[in-house]
Amino acid sequence: MTCMSPLVDIEINLRAVVTNFCDPSSYPDNSLLEALYGVRCFSTIGLHPKEASKYTDSDIKKFCMLLERPEVVGFGEVGLDHSVPYADLLGQALLLKESSVSLNNTMFWYYTVGGQMGTYMEKRYTCPSCPSCSE
Repeated sequence: MTCMSPLVDIEINLRAVVTNFCDPSSYPDNSLLEALYGVRCFSTIGLHPKEASKYTDSDIKKFCMLLERPEVVGFGEVGLDHSVPYADLLGQALLLKESSVSLNNTMFWYYTVGGQMGTYMEKRYTCPSCPSCSE
């Protein structure tokens, strides 16, 4: 049997990679965050709306604590794939609104896409190795 698409080696130069931990059961511990950050693999932390009704106060507290870590560069996944009912997205938005009080360097934006509510988070992030970040 002949291979129809041969593997081709392509050399690329990646400056960084982003990884996602989309719900509390997958959240990393501090040592994993530090190890990933050390190899320029930046982490995002999520509260996917599929489980929004099941998140505990402890889950929300851990979410907030992780967002304060310098190794965490953003919020994701947010569920804009429309795989959940609108009510679940509202539940997620309420959780984020309640959580945002304790987040110092974070700003949440609420918006709708195709009639569905979504969330966007902006975190003030400074990369210690990039002079352009300190501007």
